[in-house]
Amino acid sequence: MDVASLVPYAKLVVDRVAGPDGVIATIAACRKQGVSRPEEIKPGMLIDTKLGKVQLSEDVAKLAMAKSTQKDVWRFLEPLTSGAEAVTLTQDDGVSQRVGREDIDYYRPIDDQQDTQETVERVTLVVANPNLEGTNRWYLRDVRSNKAIRCEMQDPQFISAVNEGMHFARGFLIDVRMRTKSATGNGSATPTRRILQVYSLRDPHRLDSPLYLNPGDENPPRLI
Repeated sequence: MDVASLVPYAKLVVDRVAGPDGVIATIAACRKQGVSRPEEIKPGMLIDTKLGKVQLSEDVAKLAMAKSTQKDVWRFLEPLTSGAEAVTLTQDDGVSQRVGREDIDYYRPIDDQQDTQETVERVTLVVANPNLEGTNRWYLRDVRSNKAIRCEMQDPQFISAVNEGMHFARGFLIDVRMRTKSATGNGSATPTRRILQVYSLRDPHRLDSPLYLNPGDENPPRLI
């Protein structure tokens, strides 16, 4: 795809559509932090990218959050709604940007997400796929629905413990405070889940010996 036709606004940003700090990555990074409109972008705002935490370019961010840009990007990514596993855009300078089907909800245009419901709850989940790399993408199982759910881990203290070598396995119990946003668009629900805080991580066979325990938890779970 011709990048200039995707973002036909200013030559200064045409070469910043792809890449870890480009327009496409910025849309997802802002959405993950709860920013969905240009007026919500703050000067000096830090975002998580593949390069680590970087200061957001305000010009690129406002371009990325513009409705017209998001609709153009969405048209480019529409094959993901029809079964494609990923779509890749390559600039003239060779820089490319890959978007996988698992991230498609971050790119839905704002107008397609009119009704939003948000809940924050404390819940005990089951580790479905251990993440020992210290990244923010986790797959847990909600015992209430018996479904695997994808969550963004946003507790830096817990991520640090994982990075320092804390090991655990599938089936461990993780007690968390979780925020769920359900945006209804085009007749389908698109929930986004974020783990705001981890209270404890326990081996189900050794509930009285937590592998991880948040010292600031004033209301620890009752052990069964």
